[in-house]
Amino acid sequence: MKLVNKKTYVSFLICTIGLCFALAAQTSYRYTYDMEDGISFEQILKDLETNYDLQFSFPSEVIGGKSSDKKRYQANDVQSLLTQIFGDADLLFQMTDNRRVLLRPKRNNNYTKFETSIPDILIKGYIEDSKGEPIEFVDVALDTLYIGATSDERGYFEFSIPGIVSDRKLSFHLVGYETIQMKVAEFLKRPKMQMTASVFELGEVVVIETIPSIGFAPLEPGIIAKTDFLKSLTSAPLIGNDIIRAVQFLPGVAVSDDLSAEVKIRGSQGDETLIMLDGIPIYKADHYYGIFGSVNGNHVNQTTLHKNSMPIQYGGKTGGMLEMNSKNYFAESEGIVDANLLTSAMTINTPIGKDIGLSISGRTTYNNAADSKLFNWIEQPEDNFVESIVESQDRPLLLNTEPVIQFYDLNAKLVYRPSEKHSAYFSFFKGYDDYDNSYNIAYRQQLLAQSVEGLELYQDQETWNNIGASMKYRGELDEGLDLEASFYTSKYEFSGGLSTSIEFQGNNYNRLASITNQKYNAINDIGGSAQIIKPLGNHNLSFGVSIVKHEMDFLFQVNEKKPFDFNVTAELASLFSEFEWQVTNDWRINLGGRVDFYSRAEDNYLGPRLYTSYAIDDNLTIKGAFSTNYQFVREVTHYTPLREPIEIFLLTNEDPGKRNYPVGRSDNFMLGLTWSQKNWAIDIELYNKDLDGVVEHTQALLQYSEDENQPKHGPYITLFGQGNSKGVDFSVSYSDKLYTGWLAYTLSKTTNQFQEIQRNEPFLAQDDRRHQFKLVNQIKKGNWLFSGNYVYASGRPYLDLESASGNLELMDFFSDNLITQMDAYSRIDLGVEYGFNISKTKATVGLQVFNLLDRANVDYIQYVYAVPVVRQNKLVSSVSGNTTKLLDRTLNLSFKVNW
Repeated sequence: MKLVNKKTYVSFLICTIGLCFALAAQTSYRYTYDMEDGISFEQILKDLETNYDLQFSFPSEVIGGKSSDKKRYQANDVQSLLTQIFGDADLLFQMTDNRRVLLRPKRNNNYTKFETSIPDILIKGYIEDSKGEPIEFVDVALDTLYIGATSDERGYFEFSIPGIVSDRKLSFHLVGYETIQMKVAEFLKRPKMQMTASVFELGEVVVIETIPSIGFAPLEPGIIAKTDFLKSLTSAPLIGNDIIRAVQFLPGVAVSDDLSAEVKIRGSQGDETLIMLDGIPIYKADHYYGIFGSVNGNHVNQTTLHKNSMPIQYGGKTGGMLEMNSKNYFAESEGIVDANLLTSAMTINTPIGKDIGLSISGRTTYNNAADSKLFNWIEQPEDNFVESIVESQDRPLLLNTEPVIQFYDLNAKLVYRPSEKHSAYFSFFKGYDDYDNSYNIAYRQQLLAQSVEGLELYQDQETWNNIGASMKYRGELDEGLDLEASFYTSKYEFSGGLSTSIEFQGNNYNRLASITNQKYNAINDIGGSAQIIKPLGNHNLSFGVSIVKHEMDFLFQVNEKKPFDFNVTAELASLFSEFEWQVTNDWRINLGGRVDFYSRAEDNYLGPRLYTSYAIDDNLTIKGAFSTNYQFVREVTHYTPLREPIEIFLLTNEDPGKRNYPVGRSDNFMLGLTWSQKNWAIDIELYNKDLDGVVEHTQALLQYSEDENQPKHGPYITLFGQGNSKGVDFSVSYSDKLYTGWLAYTLSKTTNQFQEIQRNEPFLAQDDRRHQFKLVNQIKKGNWLFSGNYVYASGRPYLDLESASGNLELMDFFSDNLITQMDAYSRIDLGVEYGFNISKTKATVGLQVFNLLDRANVDYIQYVYAVPVVRQNKLVSSVSGNTTKLLDRTLNLSFKVNW
């Protein structure tokens, strides 16, 4: 996939930066105001209200002054224009939306210099609330002189006072918070202030609009959600606050597989989604079997889902991005204990110094997760074929199995903020799983004139773990430059073995067949990045570099054969740049791109990115996006002779002389709109995703041996082709004081095509789900919280080997008469919680029911043996195996304590 030559690095950056500065330097202004000499400030505000449809709120002293000279103000948007006008008038302003503006006078930091040898005192500090979040617009003033400052959007303030008034007090005031008065000397000992919200009586208040916990962010290319909102999306959280499983309820994300918490965006596979936790890339974000995400939701503060265009500093994935970040502020110690019938979890956040905070989270199962009361609360009929001898019955063609599972995960974060301009974060993550799926059955069945006893053994044991760490730095440099730098290491490791045997014994009939396989896969990353951001008025120009080294190990052995056994490394170096252009107050464009140099291909890959939004009015915004992304670490599905899917992480390589796995590419296009008014919000996105480098690894010929009762080990081949996913994501939400509702619907079609199959005609991809529907309801009444969810997804296609006759050639793998649909996925979840206080500690107890109607949803069908059976007085072979069901009706009890 040769795309551009190596000179692309320089030419791309020169063109991008040149274009950005050219756009920033444009001289055509949309907003202009000519100020006359001596005009009253009251008249200035009236002119601005008339010309630009603004509404001002201000104290009476604001309108008392007059202009001192004649001046022209020009800007590309209203906010920049007001910044110029009010800056000259020593006024502070805040725009609450596109029309409403709050005004107030600045504190006058000028004072008469006293003839004294006592030096001035620098008053410099930081203000936060009880949750550790910065507070903006706090008035900080000296009680004697009219000297002070106002805290900025990051909570910082700074001003100087005469040294001779050091015995006076400072006052901290903001409506809605308790006023603080403190002596200067005391403040200098602890310049970090915490303000407590106060309750005060007001007259009648008209609520214009509530602030939602989720934003479709029409001005940002992503869905931004707080953890509390995501938790509300799952009525039956079987292991507590499962943040990744909750993300699956967002529009465009698959939610139809109870056995995987992978984030599959718009027809893409789970490995095609970049998952970042505090700067650590996570290769496998799910725990085995059930709805278990590997990230403890109590550790996460905010989640952003990027379905269209990722932030410019990230790349290497073709599907999208899920970005999770924990808290960056720890004002006071707090803890969470979350327990249920399956797991226990604990989170502790605490400051350990003036500038340092620490967060630690852990979660683990009790013994065997699958054997807990979580899974057998509802009595299920026993499987008479498991570990028993069954008289006069044939073996069922498909057996249901339940594995033994244990897992745990750990999170830690250290925050260091020595000043308002510099901060550093150190994070750690580890997740571990142990899985054992085994059974043995014995049975008798009649074959022609004799009774034959069959004995079948099956054992599948696997372990996997993720471990990673990161360091992130943010700081302000000289000349108005911001620096963001990060370093990380991340490793995913998987090992397992499967062995199975079947034996038939009779008077004149004795057969034995067995299969074993071993597998090991590991991917280890070490990388870092640095990004410089230069504010240009209301615009931003950013550019940076990232470097990562990948190391991959893989071993796969079937009986004595090793189709795979190798170790490879690769380096990926990237340059990126982006210009955030605020064309007008209503129109925004993000234009940028990346150039990736991949060592194993010895080539460059150019990926442009564009996102734009335009606010038609206060309620309606239209948006669009285009991006080209590349993927260099691929997850390939290898099918064993048992048709057992094995997911393998491989490094791509486009050298024809070596084992060839192409670099993946996706071209993503989106056009949509967002509408919101009072309690309602609607989001619609039409999308199209073209994929290149789709990989399928399989056998060239599927056949069963009549003598050995098992699949033959035919040759393996790797197919390369294209794919396409197109559709529409629609979501609507409503929220008021008592009720919150959320509806998400996706209509889509996902196809693949290969030259070797069906003459390159597109066929439905394995994860094609034509219709996906998600309905979330939540009612809050006093201390009670009632919730109910409904999920529906069309059945996905699969290859029906039972309908195949004789040997099945590759060209016919996906012929219409062999492709059939599994039953649709459908389930209803219910939950109820009751909140109460234990002294000053908040507690919650809950009951959840997962899959209320006990619908038998199926994950996949695995074919194992060609079992001899009698049909029409003839001994023939019938393909048999087992189905893996998803979760039945499942009850859970939960208890949570916050302090």
